[in-house]
Amino acid sequence: MDTRLWADVTLLKGGATDAALAHIRTSDASGVLVRPGQLDGWEPLARIAVACLVTAEEAGRLDDERVETLIAASPQELDGVRAAAGDGAVGVRCEITDGDTMNEAASLCGTADVLVAAFADETDIPLELLLARAQGTRTQVYKQLLTSAETASVAGVLETGPAGLVIGAGHLADLDKAAAVLRAERHAQLDLVPL
Repeated sequence: MDTRLWADVTLLKGGATDAALAHIRTSDASGVLVRPGQLDGWEPLARIAVACLVTAEEAGRLDDERVETLIAASPQELDGVRAAAGDGAVGVRCEITDGDTMNEAASLCGTADVLVAAFADETDIPLELLLARAQGTRTQVYKQLLTSAETASVAGVLETGPAGLVIGAGHLADLDKAAAVLRAERHAQLDLVPL
C-alpha cells in the first residue's frame, strides 16, 4: 500500500495560506486539507486531492467540484457533514488526547471514508490500535504528524501503516523530506517480498 501525504493548511490565514498553497503545488504532496475560505487560493492540480475541513453548517453551503472529500472538523459534526455530502466521500478529524477520545475515534471506523487522527503525543500504540480497528472497513486512517521526524516510524507501523500522513502548517517545509522517507520505506518493503 502506498502511504499518501497530505498537507494541512487549515490553521493558516491570508498571505501565509497563499504561500503554503504555492509550496504544496511544487511538493510531492498527494493531497491538501483546506478550510472552505481557503479554496479561493487553490488552482486544481490532478495529482493533488483536495479535502475540506468543515462544520456541518459549512458543508451544507459548500458546493465546489474541486473538493473530493469533506472532513468533519470533529466527531460531533460527522452526521451533519455526511448528510450534506450526499454520495460524496466523508471523513472526520479526531483529536485523540486520552482513552475516551481514542475509543470515540475507534468507534467511527467503518462509518467514514477517512479518519484523520491527531494524537496528543508521538506514541504509536494508539495508532496501532486504531489501524487494527479500521482494518477490513472502508475507513482509511491518516495520522497527523506532530513533527516530520515521526514519518519513518509511523510509516512502518504494523504491516501496512496508515493510509496517509498529514503534515501540519508548521512543518510544510518538510513535505519533500517526508515524501522521500515514504519512497524509501516503500522501496524497502518491496525489497523484503521475494517473488
